[in-house]
Amino acid sequence: MTPVKTIAANVNAVNAEYQPGLITGTVDPAKYLPEYFNKLKQADPEAKVVTELQKQLDEWLKTNK
Repeated sequence: MTPVKTIAANVNAVNAEYQPGLITGTVDPAKYLPEYFNKLKQADPEAKVVTELQKQLDEWLKTNK
């Protein structure tokens, strides 16, 4: 579960940095949205999280058949 927690922490840090300004409109979305998406992509949350969850599910299935 640690890899997922690490990824979640990284994604939360990126969200905390960019979302307030984007949600309130205090920053230029044309400039900050690409930066925001790039940082989220660098964290690669979906691929890593899905891979880790599949790994854990496979392990669970092996022991709980």
